This record gives sequence, structure tokens and C-alpha cells, in this order.
Amino acid sequence: MPALRPRSKMISVRLSEDEYHGLKTLCAIRDAGSVSEVARKAMQALLSNGASSLLDPDLQELHTRVGALDNRVARLDREVTRIVQILSTAR
Repeated sequence: MPALRPRSKMISVRLSEDEYHGLKTLCAIRDAGSVSEVARKAMQALLSNGASSLLDPDLQELHTRVGALDNRVARLDREVTRIVQILSTAR
């Protein structure tokens, strides 16, 4: 478990009633301790994903597809490596 860093900064955000109720619902679904905890985790996810979540939908889709392609290439690389190992031990 990572060490907790003291939280000394605060931001203020105004929400509509619908947005607030949606956040409260998410809080209950995720069994979060507070609305602040849910908001903090959402901000952390946004920061860890970088600006990709702020891209326009076409660029975001391209980002997703390139990520999927990268995963498939990595799987293919593992399979080729496995096949090479099998063939080299069969000799």
C-alpha cells in the first residue's frame, strides 16, 4: 500500500443537481467513502491517462485502436518466440 501524502490543496467545482446526483449514485455503486473520494479517483484516472481522454472522439478512437493493435503485435511476438523455441528444441 503506497504511503499517503498529505492533501493540502483544495479545488471547488459547481455541479448541477443532475451531475451531483450522478456522482452520489456512482459513490454508492463504487462503495466509496465520499463524493470527494470518487472525484479524486476520477481526476487521478484522468491524469494517469494523460490528455488522451480529452481528445476529440475521432482521435480518441484512433488512440484506442492503436493501443489494441499494439497489444496484438505484442501477442504475435510472444507466439513467434514460443514457436522458435519449440522448433529449436525439436532439432
